[in-house]
Amino acid sequence: MSEPEFADPSYLLTSAAQLLQPYIENIFQLLQTIYQDPHRTEALLRASMGVIGDLSEAFPGGEYSHYFRQDFLTAMARDTRANKEFTSRTIDTARWAREQIKRQSGKCTFRYMIPGFFCFLRLSTSYHLLLPYITI
Repeated sequence: MSEPEFADPSYLLTSAAQLLQPYIENIFQLLQTIYQDPHRTEALLRASMGVIGDLSEAFPGGEYSHYFRQDFLTAMARDTRANKEFTSRTIDTARWAREQIKRQSGKCTFRYMIPGFFCFLRLSTSYHLLLPYITI
């Protein structure tokens, strides 16, 4: 018998990410509902932080970066990270999620850019001018 052939892992991630695309908006709505729930548990917040980080890694090109710029996500990660009653595992997961939020917040949402053009992003309540965004 021959060894089974496995697809390139990056292809599998891309394929799995494509399956998530129709549900992205609903996932972020669920995360907001969790954030607003006064009875949320540490385990639920840790899982939510994991979802945020995983979504960021599933879409590294910034296709859904506008969702990561929502104020509640930053607040959720900050509040989870700052809670002294939570375990180090939860705090570390929140720290990682915050890094992913920052990474996504700095990405352009334009799929195609003309070299030399500038990208304007709305971050919180002000507009920021980024260096020329050049794609190769």
